[in-house]
Amino acid sequence: MDGRVLVAVASPRGLALMRSALRITGAEICAETSTAVDAVEFAVRRRPDLCLLDTALPGGAVMATRGICGALSEAVVLLVRTDPESDHLSLEGLAAGAAGSLDLVDGPRDVTLSLCAAMRGEAVLGRAQVTGLLTEFRQRERWVQRERLLAPLTHQERHTLDLLLGDRSTAEVAAKLYVSTGTVRSHVAAVVRKLHVPDRRSAIEAVRRLAPAESTPVDAVRARPDDA
Repeated sequence: MDGRVLVAVASPRGLALMRSALRITGAEICAETSTAVDAVEFAVRRRPDLCLLDTALPGGAVMATRGICGALSEAVVLLVRTDPESDHLSLEGLAAGAAGSLDLVDGPRDVTLSLCAAMRGEAVLGRAQVTGLLTEFRQRERWVQRERLLAPLTHQERHTLDLLLGDRSTAEVAAKLYVSTGTVRSHVAAVVRKLHVPDRRSAIEAVRRLAPAESTPVDAVRARPDDA
């Protein structure tokens, strides 16, 4: 594998592993650093073919990815996951322009193969990242379906429904909105009609199935009796 590589890895152990893997591939290390700021500066100055960024990089691997990809359209950035809890940073890095990520807990052979694939312009993703992307995709699809379902509702009707998802009674919703209970019942009736469901409980369950609010987990929220 020919090419010049920038290595930005915070831990000495991670740096040693990267050096060993790159030595096997035959690639040239054109710069080494342990901070995000220097990674961006070295990348712009030395224009490497591949940039390896530690997800635990001081200053932020995502920031460095964004800076390098913004300055060098031809740059290939690969995130190096040294922390088992950094899956979310890998996904954020992909959104910022990284071509993939590799895990240092993989064996030397797998790391070397991943580096070669990245140099060929291929996407490199570990199992954890693939799982994370699939989960995020499914969550976004559910939100799209939720927004499509709620599109016919007015602002006040949506606000009323959001409050009902928080397990509030008609009186509690009225107090929150500074309106009468009769107005709340009118909003609920409109929601039921526009969502094509038989009652308030069904409206709540229909929305909750698609994308429950983070503050009200599915198992924690129980619809009240239809007091609307």
